[in-house]
Amino acid sequence: GGHFYPTGKSIKKFSIFYERVTDKAASIKETFQNIPVSLFPKVFSSLYKFGEINIPSCKENTVDCGLFPVIGKNYKTKSFYMLTIEDLTGNFIGTLTVSYYGKEHTLTLDEWILLRQKVGAIGSLLTDYLHDKK
Repeated sequence: GGHFYPTGKSIKKFSIFYERVTDKAASIKETFQNIPVSLFPKVFSSLYKFGEINIPSCKENTVDCGLFPVIGKNYKTKSFYMLTIEDLTGNFIGTLTVSYYGKEHTLTLDEWILLRQKVGAIGSLLTDYLHDKK
């Protein structure tokens, strides 16, 4: 979160606070710090509605890639997956994103299960952390 200057009204923002990349992939962590959620309305609207974004083939100018246009053009992303992280009461608190740079990759059922388990575990841990901070 943050606040508009000079009105002081609150604004929802997002930042990447953890990133793991291969030697060949470009880092995006420094680029995506304190970004207003309103700049990506399709992405966050889809995440709130469906909980996941599944783009196994991110070709330039496709409708799906228009959700997050910067991923295809600037970072040469071939496949893109995004899952919501929720706290134990179902509140949206973050995302887990996996993208493929070198070649397209369609997630298998086992990979989807693993990712869903990971977001559940992360959400549980963050719930404890957030509640301890209050």
